[in-house]
Amino acid sequence: PDCEKIFTGGAPQIQSPVNGTEYLISKQHPEPLQLVCKTGNDVSKVYWYINNQFYKAADANSKPFFMPAEGSIKISCADDKGRNRDVMIRVKYVEL
Repeated sequence: PDCEKIFTGGAPQIQSPVNGTEYLISKQHPEPLQLVCKTGNDVSKVYWYINNQFYKAADANSKPFFMPAEGSIKISCADDKGRNRDVMIRVKYVEL
């Protein structure tokens, strides 16, 4: 029948930001965080989500930046095969 293929395993590996890490960002000179994931060779597009809200579609090898809000943040990366991976980070704005 006309069924879509379901891909299992091989979900993107989020390399940055690092799961469970607290990031300290300067209030005076804030710098964005880079989003980096490693995908299988069969992937051409990835989709980034911040706190379950769509952020950006990007080529699998691109490394976009985002300016995080303070607090706990869930970052998700889904590939064009429907596979997904999440990480949790904490962001604190500080006087440096």
